[in-house]
Amino acid sequence: MKRLYYITLILLVLPFGGRLMAQKTAGISIECSRVPIVVFLDGQRISSATHSCFIAYLPRGYYRLKVEIAPEYACRGEREIYNRSFFYSDNGIDRLDMDHYLSRGYRYDQDPLDDYNQTYPRRDGLVNSRGYALMPISVMTCNSYKQALERCSFKSDYVRVFDLLPQEAGLTAEQFKTLCRVPSFDSERTAIALILVPHILDIENCMDLDSLFSFASSRREVGEALKREFEARPRSYNRQVPDFPLIW
Repeated sequence: MKRLYYITLILLVLPFGGRLMAQKTAGISIECSRVPIVVFLDGQRISSATHSCFIAYLPRGYYRLKVEIAPEYACRGEREIYNRSFFYSDNGIDRLDMDHYLSRGYRYDQDPLDDYNQTYPRRDGLVNSRGYALMPISVMTCNSYKQALERCSFKSDYVRVFDLLPQEAGLTAEQFKTLCRVPSFDSERTAIALILVPHILDIENCMDLDSLFSFASSRREVGEALKREFEARPRSYNRQVPDFPLIW
């Protein structure tokens, strides 16, 4: 009788245990290597001074996220570095790198060397067609997006990876091509490219689209988006960009 009782108990527990093991890891990861930060969600402080904060078990929906420099480490009264609403899709891990939100003049005693190991020079203050001054994303951030794309299977999944991409995030042409190459099909690559076009720092280095897209229609669609973005950017801010027509 006892044996039957234990067998029945095991059969009842196993399905629940399997479901717990199968649960996916999902949440929002906020990181800042340069200075300790404090994180607020919908007005509530949810962390002490830290370099890394992970928010898990959030229901799908809209939230407001605010990140401040920890009071004991703030200088010149500069505290708030991120404050905006976003949609959380509950699909994998969304990562936010706070390092590039810090003003270029900010310095912290333990500030490590940055990791913008890019061959293309930075363009401080380059403004895109939407009016945002683009700031280069770090190599670590670009790799995080690439890894998130590698876990995707459907077009909608690829698009959702960039739900939390900051409006001011700037990518080099090489980073743009790296992220676009992750999917195998033109439709997914085109969807990613159209999202990232306003974020490209050096559009003139994106002229060669043959290596990215197999079909002429895809090259034409992305090429026209690149040209529109290039022509819409204010020349008063972008004098470093040579004024030449882009042709695909």
